[in-house]
Amino acid sequence: MIKHFFLSLLLLSLAPVVHANVVGESSATYKEIFYEFKEMPQFLISAMVRNDGETLLKIRDGNLQLLQVLDGMTALQFKSEELLTLEDINFDGHPDLKLLGVCGSRGCSNSYWRYDAKTGLFVPVPFLSDKSVEVDKEHKEIVIREDVRSECSGCYIERRYRWSASDLIRTKETFYGIDPEHQKANQQVTIIDYQGTQRKVEPVVVR
Repeated sequence: MIKHFFLSLLLLSLAPVVHANVVGESSATYKEIFYEFKEMPQFLISAMVRNDGETLLKIRDGNLQLLQVLDGMTALQFKSEELLTLEDINFDGHPDLKLLGVCGSRGCSNSYWRYDAKTGLFVPVPFLSDKSVEVDKEHKEIVIREDVRSECSGCYIERRYRWSASDLIRTKETFYGIDPEHQKANQQVTIIDYQGTQRKVEPVVVR
């Protein structure tokens, strides 16, 4: 109750639309959206979204003290409940932050922050930003797909990664294409397995 009382005071102290000065004499309009996730009741998170999509996140504790500000990303103007969600991207049992970005034929390019239980803060994962990412919970892998239309129409590369502490290790790379004669979609053309299934290749570490 106390938390919600102070939240009400905070919301009353903030105008629904905030005007901020930017380069030159122009101004940008921000909309601040507040999130309270039952999976992370210790935080109150707000997203300030500018009309061109530029976004920053503010992380507050249960006493509404500002803990962290996350910026440098762009979000889409979706429904508020779709803009910011939780997803355990590193399979450590703690929810992580996902901000919805640009969506295309291979999925959405989102921004991600993993929750560090030791510090109680969110750590950006820049490697996953602006990519089409799938969280494969069954195999505990991160799957990234990239269009390679310069090679052939409808072709794409699928890369799989596994976590090692705070690092992502690429373990498999698969090229998919379309048979131009029979137009059979998603024919697997080449596999490079970094575990050595077909040929020994040193794993690639990314951060």
